[in-house]
Amino acid sequence: METLGITAAEDQSIMTSLTWELSFGPYLRFLERQLATCHNPTYSAYLQRIIDLINQDERLTQPIHDWGILQEHRELIELLKLNHVYPFEADKDLMYALGVPSPLRFFSYSPSFAALALSGHEGEVKLQPCGPHSENEKVMQGVYREVLHRSYEVPREAFGTEPAEFMTLEENCQPCNRYYRLVSNHQFMEVRWVGQKPPLRHEWLEFAQGNVQRVGQLQEPLPLHDIVIEGFIIFKLKDETEEESLLRLNSTLVNMHALPERQLVKQMVAATSTLLGTEKVRLGFLPFVQVNKQYVYHDSFASTSILFNQLREHHTSGELERIFRTLFSYCSSRRLLNTDIYYDAITGREEEELPRYLYKYGIRSMAFFPVYHKSELIGMIEIGSTEPGLVNLQMRRKVERAVPMYREFLLYLQDKFQQMINNFILRRYTAIHPSMLWRFREAAWEALRQVPRSGSTYVPTPPIRFDDLVPFYAAVDIRNSSVERLHATRTDLLLQLEALHQLIPASMQELRSATNRWQRQLGGSTSLEDELNVSEHLQLTVEQLLEQGINTEAVAAFKAKLQDGNSDLHQTIHRYEESIEELNKKLKRVLMLKEQQLQGVLPYYMDRFQTDGLEYSLYVGRSVAPELKYKEQESLSDVIAWQLHTIVEMAQVVHNLQEQLPYPLQTTQLLLVHLHKVNLSFRPDERIFDVDGAYSIRYEVIKKRIDKVHLLNSDERLTQPGTIAVVYANEQELEMYKVQYEKLMQEGKLKPEAEYLELEPLQGIAGLKAVRLHITL
Repeated sequence: METLGITAAEDQSIMTSLTWELSFGPYLRFLERQLATCHNPTYSAYLQRIIDLINQDERLTQPIHDWGILQEHRELIELLKLNHVYPFEADKDLMYALGVPSPLRFFSYSPSFAALALSGHEGEVKLQPCGPHSENEKVMQGVYREVLHRSYEVPREAFGTEPAEFMTLEENCQPCNRYYRLVSNHQFMEVRWVGQKPPLRHEWLEFAQGNVQRVGQLQEPLPLHDIVIEGFIIFKLKDETEEESLLRLNSTLVNMHALPERQLVKQMVAATSTLLGTEKVRLGFLPFVQVNKQYVYHDSFASTSILFNQLREHHTSGELERIFRTLFSYCSSRRLLNTDIYYDAITGREEEELPRYLYKYGIRSMAFFPVYHKSELIGMIEIGSTEPGLVNLQMRRKVERAVPMYREFLLYLQDKFQQMINNFILRRYTAIHPSMLWRFREAAWEALRQVPRSGSTYVPTPPIRFDDLVPFYAAVDIRNSSVERLHATRTDLLLQLEALHQLIPASMQELRSATNRWQRQLGGSTSLEDELNVSEHLQLTVEQLLEQGINTEAVAAFKAKLQDGNSDLHQTIHRYEESIEELNKKLKRVLMLKEQQLQGVLPYYMDRFQTDGLEYSLYVGRSVAPELKYKEQESLSDVIAWQLHTIVEMAQVVHNLQEQLPYPLQTTQLLLVHLHKVNLSFRPDERIFDVDGAYSIRYEVIKKRIDKVHLLNSDERLTQPGTIAVVYANEQELEMYKVQYEKLMQEGKLKPEAEYLELEPLQGIAGLKAVRLHITL
């Protein structure tokens, strides 16, 4: 039996301070303990035979310096291996060795271990640690655990989970690395102190438990030079290439957002080559991206595909799209074959298009792996080679294990595509209503698809237009909001003037008179100019009092309150603004909740505006969302019913809120009937929608002028609290509304009476009429 000595610089650096001595003494004591508890006569005889063989030569229980004596004990070593090496593993595949780690030397080993451990140069180790620093620390941590357990009787449970691996090794064999796990069985070793054993230090336990990461962080490390370890270790090498490749692939994908795409793909290809054990196989990815639920092909994603990276150099965009749809049809039609997704393209019929293209560009064996996410086909993985038969069933199994990780990369590419579309929309347009976003995606796609072919950096902005839409307009306005705001402001100004008057001494008669004059002025009718003048008087008077040192402390406090919009000197306007905010919040919430009834049911676009109240324009028509069911008369009736129910509910919410408002406010409700179709176009310069055409523009003019319209030959405003004013131009248009509001009357949500009214002529507009409906509150 020949001993095997390995010169391993990395291994030597781990435990240069430790003295290891080969001895069978610890193993003898292990066997004696095992024999004492054994109740199987056959196994007891087996153990007794090993014990007898050790006891026959007293040199075996002492430190062995001449390993040559082991030549005389072949039976002992064979029985030892039979007891601890072979029981559960096949001899032919086993890579094992028995020996000591410092210096690294083995007295028994398998041929496969020696072949793998050594390079062609004698004594030079072939395997190296994957991560020298971290692996060395693992080894040292294991040494600390053994010493603390055996010398200080620290229970192994105190260390937590003990790692089974001794070291992860890498065989740097180009073109593909292989990885092995070096596992050690160190039951047959004992620790002996040659110097005085020091007391146990808490930091040693911390390092052994992994709470301290590096031995260099210890203030006083274990004095390893005072320790001798006797015995031997059983080493086993296990091929972990597949598991390590998957771990490295996963690690790459975890950090993919921080890596440039080219570097990311390079690392994935390298990990896959190691997984498959060859660099003769190429890895490709093709994400199946969508625009408005339609799968599309784009050159920017062809660089990661084996097939399209070749095709795009010789085919037009139209041809590539046709080939893409053929490939997509192939993948989607085999959806039920998820458990058997291997496909050898070359074995297909000659007339099949894809095998013909693959063969033309040198691919001789190929596998496609359709990848699904939440039952949706998101792309495919390609494994191809120029060698026939190289892509085989074994490779398929390995790739299938990596599919969950490849799926994350395909999702990343999909997200990248959607981000490209969204960025184009946000740059060129604006935040778009979800119901119309499909049109902007389509326009962005039409523009972006020209980039690879044209080579130009400038892409024109395509027009966005929606034709033949029926408009619906409604407004809930704060009743006399301007008057109420002026009243609240005047109330606070009077309060401020009164407070100022108290601060002006009797000796400053001119200032007191001016203040009294403004108080009298505000007591009557006032204008915005009066408000500005009063504010200026307050500020100038305060500054004058401070300059002359009159009631300095009180005047300074008054000035601070005057500048603080939340002080009691502004309490009325503050209550007014609070009430406005609360009303608008409630109105907006009602509208948003009611709008959910339309989503996904009708093709519509809504534009909301918030001032002292809330108004919206709703446009309904097939061009907004062609995929939605739209029967014009039926859909318009549904929208009218929705509009009336919504505005009634908004009015009721405002009424119920009155007692909770800090400042009492009322609202008026207005609807405009205009069932003639209009066209909407997006204006990129202002990033807003606007109507097209003279008739459509007339509709916009009417919307802006009817909010304060009066009755014909009267000073009475059309809009009144507790009512809905429905403005129309002809009786036929009103009929559809009449059907719906009469239903509301029958339900008791509207009162039975309805006022039919004529309206005063507006600038450029005459002949408008209205019906005033009374809400049940």
